[in-house]
Amino acid sequence: MIISLKKLTEWMIYLYIIIMMISGSTGDLAVKIVRVCIMPFLMMSVLGDSSIRFVKSKYCLWAILFLLYNVVMCFFAFSKSYAVEYTLTLFYVIIVNVFICQYIYNHRYIIISILKVFMFGALLQGLLIYGQNGLLVFLSARATEDTSANTVGFYSAMAAVFAFYFYLNSKTNKKYIFIGVISTIFLILSASRKAFMFLGIPIAVYLIIKSKNPIKVFRNLLLSFLAMAISILIVLNVPFLYDIAGNRIEGLLNAFVFGGVIDSSTDTRLSLIEFGMTYFQERPWFGYGMSNFKALVEVYRSWGSLYYAHNNYVELLVDCGIVGTLLYFSLYVDMFISGLKNMKYRIPIQMLAMGCLISFMICEYGMVTYNEAIYQLLLIIFFFILKDKHQIIYKI
Repeated sequence: MIISLKKLTEWMIYLYIIIMMISGSTGDLAVKIVRVCIMPFLMMSVLGDSSIRFVKSKYCLWAILFLLYNVVMCFFAFSKSYAVEYTLTLFYVIIVNVFICQYIYNHRYIIISILKVFMFGALLQGLLIYGQNGLLVFLSARATEDTSANTVGFYSAMAAVFAFYFYLNSKTNKKYIFIGVISTIFLILSASRKAFMFLGIPIAVYLIIKSKNPIKVFRNLLLSFLAMAISILIVLNVPFLYDIAGNRIEGLLNAFVFGGVIDSSTDTRLSLIEFGMTYFQERPWFGYGMSNFKALVEVYRSWGSLYYAHNNYVELLVDCGIVGTLLYFSLYVDMFISGLKNMKYRIPIQMLAMGCLISFMICEYGMVTYNEAIYQLLLIIFFFILKDKHQIIYKI
């Protein structure tokens, strides 16, 4: 049996996603190998297809411009070594994603398969992390040798969201209940506050905007807020859940809503924001260079760790300045506007993608994502879904 180049390319994309999800670092040998292996298949498939033109995809133009901007800024960076190192990391992420984007452009049916592979990758990562380190590994530490609690929480939340979508829109939906439940358990065990928002926001947005009836929209809005409030109360009042995540959520609420005692994690994050905005004001337009927030911390603060900003907005403002930050978030704005225009069609997968995009925009206040391979790959998927002018109903 002869396997077509198209099928081999798709399998390589799936393998790339899984390897990237379960690996602890982009410097891992498995990651380097899969990057080297996937590129020949992508190049042959994309460059061999005469119907594909790179100018057709706004994502590719955006990604290449953002990369080139950071390449130029390496010459003016506060720390050239940090700028070059992390611009190279960005290059490896973007070069693969650009070719994957071009492949998806002519093979959009693969989108649903990618979401399913992502769910499998999230479950596999959770099994590996909790199997090797114990179910309560994140109760006393925010990271293992392989990954962080926030990464596990993010993957688990997105897997649960996708399982929720497939459950509602698939004829064979029982397996998605299992995936959703396990993913939610992994999410809770991660004790990641952002993970709860990555889970709750897309589902809430989906339920709120799925109906044209204003009364039902208001009802779904009310039910979403009620469900969120009940969930928070449960986490804050059930001792086991409080020990895992409730105390962290309580600290966050104290910092931004009620005042009072805040946890050390929130206190550190607020200090990092203050530090970043102080130095941003000194070089506001073009910034200090890729990952130079960390270089500034190394030189001007003695925190004992080389912190990055833990905030995508602050990190980008410091590293890339106003110009680079506006360039980066121009893609989000374009996707959001396209999503709003297409909401009138009430296509389920577009409503889900809109909810995920909103969760990204909110949760990036607490995490740095502009050079994360899987995060950027999900942006490509949501880009295609939200920009779809033909109202394609993707088959599950």
